[in-house]
Amino acid sequence: MSVKRRMRSDERPTPARPQFSLRKLLVLTAACAILFAAFRWLGMPPAVSVLVAVLLTFSLVAAGLLVLVIARSVEPDADHDDLRRP
Repeated sequence: MSVKRRMRSDERPTPARPQFSLRKLLVLTAACAILFAAFRWLGMPPAVSVLVAVLLTFSLVAAGLLVLVIARSVEPDADHDDLRRP
């Protein structure tokens, strides 16, 4: 059974931290660049690159929405206040 904790009037909600760091985004960008360069080097038709780009975009959006749905379905637990981010 979870107990909802009420915020005091002088408390402000802490802003959410970004989920990805700049380093992770740069690594992801470099990996995509290497993937598309390999497609070009192997002589794949441009339609293959477009298909892969669409599939990557679709899967990233789906994963982001899944994380959002899961995050909204979990209620904060008053017993675990010490686990909050500063």
